[in-house]
Amino acid sequence: MTAEIHYFPTKLFKGFLYKNEPEVVVDSIWAVFNKPYIPIILQIKDSHKFPIYIHKLEIAISSENKTTTHTIEINQKFSSIYECKIFYINIENFIYTLFSLNPTSQKQFFKLKIKAKIYASINGKDISFINTNIVRNPKNIEIYYILEDYPRISEFYSIDFHVHSNFTEDFVEFGASVECYDKIKNFIDLDYFVITDHSYDLDDRIGEFFSKTATFEKWEKLKELNSKVKSMILSEELSVGNSKNQNVHLIILDENLEKPYIGKGDGGEELFRNKPNIYLTDIKSKIKIAAHPTEKIPFAHKILLNRGNYSFNELLNEVDGIEFLNRFPWLTFEKDIKILDKILQEKLKNKKEPPFLVAGNDSHGYFSIGYYIKMPLFKISTNKSHLFGRNRTFIKEFRNFNELINNLRSSSFSTGGFITIDKENLKIYAKSSNFFGNIKYLILKEITTEKINTYTFKFNHLEIDVDIKEKLTFYSSFPIFVYAILITNKNNISISNIIEIN
Repeated sequence: MTAEIHYFPTKLFKGFLYKNEPEVVVDSIWAVFNKPYIPIILQIKDSHKFPIYIHKLEIAISSENKTTTHTIEINQKFSSIYECKIFYINIENFIYTLFSLNPTSQKQFFKLKIKAKIYASINGKDISFINTNIVRNPKNIEIYYILEDYPRISEFYSIDFHVHSNFTEDFVEFGASVECYDKIKNFIDLDYFVITDHSYDLDDRIGEFFSKTATFEKWEKLKELNSKVKSMILSEELSVGNSKNQNVHLIILDENLEKPYIGKGDGGEELFRNKPNIYLTDIKSKIKIAAHPTEKIPFAHKILLNRGNYSFNELLNEVDGIEFLNRFPWLTFEKDIKILDKILQEKLKNKKEPPFLVAGNDSHGYFSIGYYIKMPLFKISTNKSHLFGRNRTFIKEFRNFNELINNLRSSSFSTGGFITIDKENLKIYAKSSNFFGNIKYLILKEITTEKINTYTFKFNHLEIDVDIKEKLTFYSSFPIFVYAILITNKNNISISNIIEIN
């Protein structure tokens, strides 16, 4: 959901973020794909400590110098650890009004600015604020209303592979509820999401991030939700030690995991105790995915939390998959592609399968905007780098966990758009939209044991169907790995599945 404002190390100094109020955030989703409604998301945390009565929300939605207003009557007292309420506003008439301003317009999407005024009472005192009470001058909520479906084909499911629930709760941040994600996913044409709560939070009591329990009540609750919510896939983001004795993060998939691994190294729960307590080589789970392996580690995290990166050999030999794409925009694209090509070359030499590739967003309940602790106790910042469902993984349809694992071998991922290679027919199919931009470049990568060949082709279409046999020379010795990169004129990037040609 947002940054935690109620942590303080001593009663003598509670910092500049602390308030005798629950955290309250009103948000929407970054985009709505071809739906008549937009969601208004109300999240409240810590009202069990600071009960609050919400009277109503006054919503103003603006675009093209036009505004529509709506009042949402709530009239409810909140007094629990976490609550998420979603309200729906029909804006079809408003969109029709925008079109009527320019009847000949071929516009396929509109940028909407949303301003929510919250009317509430705490201890009998009436208060009001705009969008959230955790910062003084919050930015407007900005979303896109898109008159197209998300570009893909029906045989593939779309998945956000890195999502934090409200059971990721510590002195810095917390996520949204599984039920909240489940309802919001429909607005962005997302089929599944992988819950990857931090391992160092999973041995805490619910709502008490410094109180431990041996019963793993959070994990038990997550398993219960996993059996009820069809769109949820249960995982965890495990803090493990790398070969340099630094903390790195690992997403694990294992349907038979009865209790979570508890990696504590970078949890920050014990001052100056930041060495890993469990290592990458110790993990025996079915599937291991390196989470954000090449991200730039902030200097403070290196010193205080002992965070590091994966080595090339660890990406090559110790994991099954890699989550290169973890934020938007993809800042490490060129670096990651070079690493991927080298990994594929080494895999060929050793006659091993390529890693599977996934994309996530590392969302902690961030739907159109994220609130982050920039300086503990002192400062909160905002950005839009980790929004739920912005990046996504595409996997062929599956009916159970084993089929999911098998189909990961043919996964692709994207910041916006879709691409896949049909291995049998050696054809590439790619699709984009007006919102994500016309396909500008198709880059084919041909990996051999001796060299890496790159072929670049220019396009200006929303959809392409390309025969690989007509594009590659195949002068190389076999076997080879082949994959494709799609880049649109709005700098959205898609990476296809990796195929082996013998």
